[in-house]
Amino acid sequence: MTRRAFAKVLCEGLQDALFARRVLLRLGIGERDLRIEYSPRGRGSGEQYVREHYPEDLEAHRVRQAKRRAVLVVLTDADTRSVAATLDQLAEAVANQNLAPRCASDAVAILIPRRNIETWLTALEGAPVDETTAYPSALGARASVRARSTASSLSWPRQPTPSSPHRSPRACASYSPWSQ
Repeated sequence: MTRRAFAKVLCEGLQDALFARRVLLRLGIGERDLRIEYSPRGRGSGEQYVREHYPEDLEAHRVRQAKRRAVLVVLTDADTRSVAATLDQLAEAVANQNLAPRCASDAVAILIPRRNIETWLTALEGAPVDETTAYPSALGARASVRARSTASSLSWPRQPTPSSPHRSPRACASYSPWSQ
């Protein structure tokens, strides 16, 4: 009998949490096997929240992974920084806690939309995007993710199209962790 997979999501805010939840449910993670944590509203930077909680979540994930199939999904925006700089910040946070760096056997997917998650949502709708323009949502976070991801993002994890002119390069590059 196959053991069910557990997924922990660490992200910056509600919009990221709702997006990750929809994608993971679509990929077959059960509602009971999904835990999502994001920065409490009005309590500082979402990026800082992810950076500060990532080392302890990585350490807990390693313990959890020894007992059952598990994945840790980290979703943080690059904002105006490069994706490499954001990855370096996360690696530095782990090193500052004297933990071993993330390795391939850790089953950790780090998703870093350039600018913010709205860039990916806009691309998933089929609109042309670039990674320097901000695509703010006129709707609230919950309504925006529901409306924008109902059809488009639910098909994205199963059928990436890196050659599409409307796909963000980072969105296409992040497909590989989902396929494993």
